[in-house]
Amino acid sequence: MVNLRRVELSDLPQLREIVSTAFKHHRFWVDNKLDQDKVKEFYIKSIDKMVKDFFENSDKRDFIVAVEDEKIVGYITSLIDDERTSIFGFRWGVIWSFALREGYRQKGLGSKMLEKALEWFASKNVSQVDVWTDSENIPAIQCYEKAGFRVIYSGVTLTLNMSKK
Repeated sequence: MVNLRRVELSDLPQLREIVSTAFKHHRFWVDNKLDQDKVKEFYIKSIDKMVKDFFENSDKRDFIVAVEDEKIVGYITSLIDDERTSIFGFRWGVIWSFALREGYRQKGLGSKMLEKALEWFASKNVSQVDVWTDSENIPAIQCYEKAGFRVIYSGVTLTLNMSKK
């Protein structure tokens, strides 16, 4: 049985493991000009920062992990965006990162985790929640749409390697 709880510092090694493989559709993994070891390092440093930020400012951040038999099988991080909130005049939330281990995808667990994140946003009186995902990540898009999210914008990332000019 999978249980949801708040992140603990002792979860970091398993979270690093998850982010090292979870985002294979993301631009850093698909850019064959980037060193894959550096890409992995980027994700590991990112998850370390997310955990640190949660413990430093947990009133405006949430970090839920899904655990099965002491194994972290996924996580979702949420935050309140102060800049957007101050400019637009209502509390604006962002799902910052969301990942599941391979064998736990498309079984309803992501929907349960997303529901938990949305409950946290509601408890913080957030009016709008945004999330970004890759256009190829159809299961994630379907999970978000099932929860009521709607696509309002889709962009393109362009890159220029200046050392090759």
